Amino acid sequence: MDAFVVGKVTGGDVEKIIGFTCHEVTLPDIRALPDAGFETAERFVREALERDLYDDGGQFLGGAFVNDCAVAADDAAFFQQAHAPQARGWRKSDTLCQVGVAKASIMLKDSQDGFGDAVEDHGGTIGLFSQFRSYIFRLSADYAIIRQDILECMAVVSSFMMNVCSDPLWPSSRAGARLTVDLDAIAFNYRYLQTLVAGASCAAVVKADAYGLGIERVAPVLERSGAKEFFVAHVDEGIRLRSVVSAKVRITVLHGPRPDAAAECVQYGLRPVLNSLDQIAVWRSQSVRAGKPLEAVLQVDSGMSRFGLSDGDLDVLHEDEMLMDGLKVSLAMSHLACADAPEHPANGAQRQQMLKMSARLPSAPLSLSASSGIFLGPDYHLDVVRPGAALYGIAPNQTGPNPLSAVVRLQAHVLQIREILPGEGVGYGMTYRPDRPRKIATVAVGYADGFSRHGSGQGCAWFEDISLPILGRVSMDSLIVDISDVPEGRLKADMMVDLIGPRRSVDDVAEAAGTIGYEVLTSLGHRFCREYVGNAETSQKGD
Repeated sequence: MDAFVVGKVTGGDVEKIIGFTCHEVTLPDIRALPDAGFETAERFVREALERDLYDDGGQFLGGAFVNDCAVAADDAAFFQQAHAPQARGWRKSDTLCQVGVAKASIMLKDSQDGFGDAVEDHGGTIGLFSQFRSYIFRLSADYAIIRQDILECMAVVSSFMMNVCSDPLWPSSRAGARLTVDLDAIAFNYRYLQTLVAGASCAAVVKADAYGLGIERVAPVLERSGAKEFFVAHVDEGIRLRSVVSAKVRITVLHGPRPDAAAECVQYGLRPVLNSLDQIAVWRSQSVRAGKPLEAVLQVDSGMSRFGLSDGDLDVLHEDEMLMDGLKVSLAMSHLACADAPEHPANGAQRQQMLKMSARLPSAPLSLSASSGIFLGPDYHLDVVRPGAALYGIAPNQTGPNPLSAVVRLQAHVLQIREILPGEGVGYGMTYRPDRPRKIATVAVGYADGFSRHGSGQGCAWFEDISLPILGRVSMDSLIVDISDVPEGRLKADMMVDLIGPRRSVDDVAEAAGTIGYEVLTSLGHRFCREYVGNAETSQKGD
């Protein structure tokens, strides 16, 4: 049977995770079930969802699991209908999702977190998973009583599939670098921003995998710190987020719903930002299908010319009020283009334009400021602020010291040390040639890891309190630093140097590369051992 390998576990692990030993049930058994009654069908669902999870060698067979789930879900729906669910009662405690998918989802999540090793045949697995999800959505539509349970379980599985297929796990023993994420610093930054906006609600922006730092680890910390509203860019980011925060959390999708994704916004309880008349029409049609008003955010373009309704769009809405039928507007928002430059006249102009345009919309709370906008003062806080980069330690502006706590540290192993003579070339293009003998070290981070090639010959690494200038061009997997000032024998191969850390911030790295801290953070790759510290948990992703 085709399968993909997710990780290796022992038989004891299987029993611990599932709760009881797997049963042998063959797929042909399903054909004998119609005459056997509802209880048999229910038992089969339990067993079919938990069969073929592991082979004799203890390897998890994900493809077989997904395929069996699709078959079992389809036949479970048939049996439920055939055996009078209204009389029998498809007991919520024994539903397909709680008995089968929930346990399998937990096992998948544990396999990812604790036993994950490698993934093969990604494409086939995603195809099978998509088929399985379509069965689940059909069940949720046909049997509303189990819809929420199924969706919660599916969110876990969906999150697993996205993570395991896109985020390989690199243990510290093999990774060339370590990225440390300080969860306490994230919590501190959120609470600090809360104090600045007293009277306004402080949401949290976790788009782009929490700015590259891992939404599964970051979002629960923010919720525990008080965040009740989260913003993401894409629908799938919202689905992924839904699996790691509580049901009471409000999740808003900044890009709004694409036509084919509107139904999933409803399924997963995601609130879209409607940026255009077309998106308003899509969401209105979805409300008709749902048979109830649907919550939404309206964005107006206050001057950035990126997202949002124009004055002309508002004229259209006023000419035909039915265009807004079925929409429950719970927030009106816009976005500042120059908030990182406090004296820029565009800030005040955009605020005035946003207030003017929002007055033409249904009454709702207002949101204008993201991270830098918060530091413009109370006039810009309105009802809701949406910090993102500030949560992760990025400076809000360049007018003074950064008041936020640093969140990340990037350390890389030294791969090789050598001495070079005057005039010898270093790196691609040999763009650096020393004028005197130098000692150099090759370090295991390059532009494929998010350390931009535009930073070639700029900036430095650090070893203890010694600056190590970057020499020549940054390569795909490595860069070269000058270690001539390090005392003899103190820095050796396989020791680590700081590329981002106490002496060199994310913003410093960005300045050297001619970019911004946002891009540095979100570009950091997945070829590191990731270590999460603070907030009562210390763990290495990959160990």
